[in-house]
Amino acid sequence: MNPASLSTNENGMVLITGLMLIAVLSVLSATAYMISSLELMISRNYVAKKKAFYMADAAVEEASARLPNLLADVSQNPQSQDRQWRAFLLGGEYGIQDFSGEGFDSYDPKNSDHHLYSSFQSDMNYLAEVRHMTEQDVGIDLNHDSDTDDLILWGDGNGDFISEENATSGAPIEWVVGVGMSGGATQRAGLKLRPSPVFLAPPAALYADGHIYKSGGGGSAVGEDVASGCPAIADVMTTAKASNVGGKAGDWPAGSSLPPRFMEISNATYPIEETMAQAESHAAKIIDSGTHGSQSYGGADDRFKLFFCPGDATFSDLNGRGLLVIGGKLVVSGNISWEGVIISRKGISTGTLGTQKIVGALISGGDVHIAGALDILYDCRVARNLQIAQSDYHVAGWRHFW
Repeated sequence: MNPASLSTNENGMVLITGLMLIAVLSVLSATAYMISSLELMISRNYVAKKKAFYMADAAVEEASARLPNLLADVSQNPQSQDRQWRAFLLGGEYGIQDFSGEGFDSYDPKNSDHHLYSSFQSDMNYLAEVRHMTEQDVGIDLNHDSDTDDLILWGDGNGDFISEENATSGAPIEWVVGVGMSGGATQRAGLKLRPSPVFLAPPAALYADGHIYKSGGGGSAVGEDVASGCPAIADVMTTAKASNVGGKAGDWPAGSSLPPRFMEISNATYPIEETMAQAESHAAKIIDSGTHGSQSYGGADDRFKLFFCPGDATFSDLNGRGLLVIGGKLVVSGNISWEGVIISRKGISTGTLGTQKIVGALISGGDVHIAGALDILYDCRVARNLQIAQSDYHVAGWRHFW
């Protein structure tokens, strides 16, 4: 055979080259397909996570907007006002069991402290949980009692009438967590909501920024109710405006004709003017200034409303429940039966007739004249539930977590 013919024989090269090109194109196509599929999967996951996040955020927003109504369960049942209370908002096609393991406490329908509500957003798959914040959430023992089980409150914890986080006085700070689910993705968001109550917690069963005058026998002011588990506060507190100012708290026992007077150490005074500024806008009922006959406000099933009078108010008898705020002077000539807190800007005067009892607290921005046997029993649960019911809430912290 001629060697020259072998060197110039190119039969089959086109086929081999074609096959190689097909192989390369196949590899490139497969790679492009894998890259496209991966990008599509990443895009889908991103969209799913975004949707889940927006759902979690929507859950938090709805729970925050509905917070006053959710907290009504606490106010109506003082025994549930502890770290065990929970409110759950469920929306979408999933059941509440589908959210187990997502950072929530398990909902227990048999637990009277757990309350389940339907969301207004039935097309969004989310669950929101509302609960009172505790020391454990921040890892701090605020009251130094060797545990972190106490609620974190927003109020005056040290007697200076300035609100701060503490574990003894005020309304609970709320923690709202929402979880959203979309396409297998789960996202969570949380809000720390701080209350802004109409009034600060009472510093004493009877507080007067002025003199206290007492005539006749009987009467008492008790700042401690052992049965309710309330932290003890002063029986009576006056300021530098009062005569015979002493340096230390004393008791006003039942039957005593004259309560002791003492001045708070810081010389601070209760912020009654701030209360007046907020009370009218929160009032469930405006009471006309002037003279009234026997009046009753609030009912057994509606104990936490605010009643506001812009000026002086005189009653022959006064009965009711809730927060009563008088912009002028309060005068009651007969019976007094009140469960709640009474705050009067310019003073309080009670007559000698009738039964006179207040379960809650009595706060006066002026002198107090007591002619009868008025008994005042401080109850922290009543005061705190009124603070909860009469609070606006503001965002104090936000958190987004997986």
